[in-house]
Amino acid sequence: MRQETNLWIGKAKQDFKTVEILLQSNDGPPGIICFHCQQAAEKFLKAFLVENQIEFPRSHDLILLIEKYILPVDDSFHGLIAAATELTGFATSTRYPEIDDDLDIRIAREAYASMNEIKSFVLDKIKIH
Repeated sequence: MRQETNLWIGKAKQDFKTVEILLQSNDGPPGIICFHCQQAAEKFLKAFLVENQIEFPRSHDLILLIEKYILPVDDSFHGLIAAATELTGFATSTRYPEIDDDLDIRIAREAYASMNEIKSFVLDKIKIH
């Protein structure tokens, strides 16, 4: 595995751990949980891109990363579009109170499930468990 890939995975795992701690506390702010779910998914996807030496822009758009940069080399990622669609908006929307106020723990748990789907898929692709 490339060293840079490992760095991306390490950062993704930090976001993942943050989410798990917040969910276990039973009073973690849903917006913060959703934000870190998106961040973890983004970093796992970027780890795949780095491992495969695919250049990508600075973007928080998970759909863009999958459709424009990953699918041309691995069409099996098509199955992650729904999870990516759920998470992409949390990169920015959770930073604003009027949107953040509409989030609840149910949505945060759904975001966690989507992030886990992306995490597991990507780590399997680059053979890390």
